[in-house]
Amino acid sequence: MFITVLHADKEQTLFNIHCKISVLLDSIRSHCHCEYEAEIDLVDENAEVKNLLDRRDEYASLALREREEYALVSVRWLDDSEQPLYTLLLQDQVPQHTRFIAKLRSKQGSRALGIQPQRKRTKRISTLSRAPQ
Repeated sequence: MFITVLHADKEQTLFNIHCKISVLLDSIRSHCHCEYEAEIDLVDENAEVKNLLDRRDEYASLALREREEYALVSVRWLDDSEQPLYTLLLQDQVPQHTRFIAKLRSKQGSRALGIQPQRKRTKRISTLSRAPQ
């Protein structure tokens, strides 16, 4: 029993869901290079956030469907809102991620949930750090 989690630039990782959700989330944080204190969750292509943070003591196999793809999202609570803000931890340029994001954007629920794509990271090249030759 496994799921595929899409994350980062071009990565997808398989996870066993025959465990408690708290163990699964810790494993996802570790393998997907998230900060230890980061609040994360999963969203399916139907824009349904799985709300794993509220169900940590349940078995993951009850909350997630085996052999499904889920996208990793960060969960951030804003001071002026009771609803969290979810940010997809995917990049648009990857073909598999593009299909998933397109399906997600076409769903009405994704905007209502505040799901936003991750902003593209740009590398800065500093001319000051280069030593003259």
